[in-house]
Amino acid sequence: MSAVGAAVLVGTAAGTASAEPAPSQAGWDGSKYWYKDVTGWWRWTSHYDKYVANSGDSAASPRSAGRSPSGRIPSSEPTFRGQGGYDAADGVYWYLKGDHWYWTSHKNKYERYTAGPDTSGGSSSSGPASSDGSSSSRPSASGTPRRDGTEAAISFAMAHLGDPYVWGGNGPHGWDCSGLVMAAYRSAGISLPRVASDQYRATTPISRGDLRRGDLVFWTSNGSASGIHHDAIYLGDGKYLEAPRPGKPVRISSFDWYDPNMYGRVR
Repeated sequence: MSAVGAAVLVGTAAGTASAEPAPSQAGWDGSKYWYKDVTGWWRWTSHYDKYVANSGDSAASPRSAGRSPSGRIPSSEPTFRGQGGYDAADGVYWYLKGDHWYWTSHKNKYERYTAGPDTSGGSSSSGPASSDGSSSSRPSASGTPRRDGTEAAISFAMAHLGDPYVWGGNGPHGWDCSGLVMAAYRSAGISLPRVASDQYRATTPISRGDLRRGDLVFWTSNGSASGIHHDAIYLGDGKYLEAPRPGKPVRISSFDWYDPNMYGRVR
């Protein structure tokens, strides 16, 4: 991408990026908000508040039917970020029942399920409803939230979706793969080395079939730790969070797109 005005897509909602024609003007195009960054490149976001912050267009108003007050396009499956209570990003309340996390968009139902008021200060927001009028999400076994501190690491990394890839980047808003992994687990009180190959050596090697949410996935060119050139945080269901490569922002990717071949559990 060399010409000013070429489309550079920043997938702040799904964490993915791909090329498509640049828009004719800034603002809402029916599915996303477009704006130009300081270098003149076109970028997009599905979050109204991020559009305003990056474009300075404070006169704009949220568009699209069904958009929540935060400007987010509601989804049938909100993202679990590692803790219960109100999640302003998705406008839902998360609560733990047995060994599974569930969500509801109704504050009164959240309080009933948890037998106590929410103290996060959030307000109820409309959302997809099941037959009983509430909504729930039951992660698969591989995506079930863990209770060993790794959820805090995942929450840290999720907060940086859309940040640019920077070679050797250690943050706070530019990362390479192992820099993001190290910072994420450090936020959870877990110390990891800086380089991806050393991070693998600091984990307990596991098989692909043993993967759990919060494990690390690696790519090696020779089948051993010496050939590791990339790593990411596993989220469950064949998805992982990564700082991919120059020109691509921090995103959520899938085994279907880029398949790892080594795996480790953070000790």
